[in-house]
Amino acid sequence: MATAWPTTANLMEFLFAAGLIDSKTAPTAPLDDLPFAEAAVAAQEEFERMTNRTFIGVAATTQAYDHPVHDDQTHKGTILDLETEWNAVTSITRLGVTLTVTTDYILEPSNGPPYTFVRFLTRRPSPTPWSLIDEIIVTGTRGFGAAATLPDAVYLAALQRAAAIVTMQIGAYESGGATKQSQADVTEDWGGTPMKGFVDQWNAHFREVVNSYRRWAWFA
Repeated sequence: MATAWPTTANLMEFLFAAGLIDSKTAPTAPLDDLPFAEAAVAAQEEFERMTNRTFIGVAATTQAYDHPVHDDQTHKGTILDLETEWNAVTSITRLGVTLTVTTDYILEPSNGPPYTFVRFLTRRPSPTPWSLIDEIIVTGTRGFGAAATLPDAVYLAALQRAAAIVTMQIGAYESGGATKQSQADVTEDWGGTPMKGFVDQWNAHFREVVNSYRRWAWFA
């Protein structure tokens, strides 16, 4: 289990191991101008956007929610959409009263964590008109995983995606933008994009992992 998203240093080490840059700390010009840091951040943002998830949990998070509109006369079975995933919920208060899990509410889906909904099992006190606002306080770890944890498959996919972004530019630098090179009776064809094999393989793996971690809509 990884503890963080790939960093600039991780990306440079990966590219160096693949033989694509000449140093894992200080590549020579023009490779020193490549957007290593930007690619690492872009890969993380792209992965989380495409999966609709925040992967590394934010511990000791407290968030206020408006109470949902009741669906029935008993005020039971009302569902609160947490709007994001929670790896752990340590407490829920409603109008200042601490609720008890399995008695006052349950977390869903039942196979979590992560959890994305709260289903209330007990009736709430009759409110004044404005008491629906920020009346529920949830405390815990917000995110797909626990704090400082990232699935290895997600880490590798983000690293490969960042490498693919940078490799496109490495190929352009080294080939001067050419996609084919001929010398004597030998022709080297990069298939329209320099270093296309690396890029295609890494991007394909990235898409595969994204699909396996994508958060789909859930309906009560």
